[in-house]
Amino acid sequence: MINEQQIPPTKDGDNQNGENTNTNTTPTETTAAPPADTATSAVTNNVDFKTLQAELENTRGKLAELTQISQQALADLQNYKKRTEEEKIKFVAFANAALISELLPVMDDLDRAISHLPEDPAGREWANGIAIIFKKLQDILTAQGLETIPTTGNPFDPALHEAMLMEEGPPDQVVREMDKGYRLAERVLRRAKVVVGHSPAPSSSASEAGTEANATSNLQ
Repeated sequence: MINEQQIPPTKDGDNQNGENTNTNTTPTETTAAPPADTATSAVTNNVDFKTLQAELENTRGKLAELTQISQQALADLQNYKKRTEEEKIKFVAFANAALISELLPVMDDLDRAISHLPEDPAGREWANGIAIIFKKLQDILTAQGLETIPTTGNPFDPALHEAMLMEEGPPDQVVREMDKGYRLAERVLRRAKVVVGHSPAPSSSASEAGTEANATSNLQ
């Protein structure tokens, strides 16, 4: 009998002749190139960011401009309200001034009447009534802002005083009041009639002494 040789089992990938027929090989690791869409997306995002930044700066500029316009409008409105209020006050004062100016002669007459009241208290009830009426009228007009213009002892001011006479006294100073003057809210309704002082004229003896002194100095 022919001796049969036992053929060892073949391994995977080996043929019967012992040749390795396994074609399985380990793949080589390689870095995959990024898709083209990724680079395009990065460029697009960069462009969008710049656009948004430009729009933001533009919006900030418009906001600053609108803020300035609103502040200017608010300032103009406040100035308008202030000017309107001042004009209203002046209008009311002017209307009051016209009425009070008509009452000044009545004030003068009452003032003169009170200054000539009889000293005898008997029968002075009517005079006391006039004084009370005059005081009430004064209080009402004072509450409206009427003031008397200071005169005696004050420097002469042509804007406030009307010089009627001149007497010896302090130069350019009011020495006596003839008629009262009034003003309303710094507006002069009527100047006060006053007497203004002036320096006394040199006496004849003083003039002669001065002439003699001048003659003596000329002789020397």
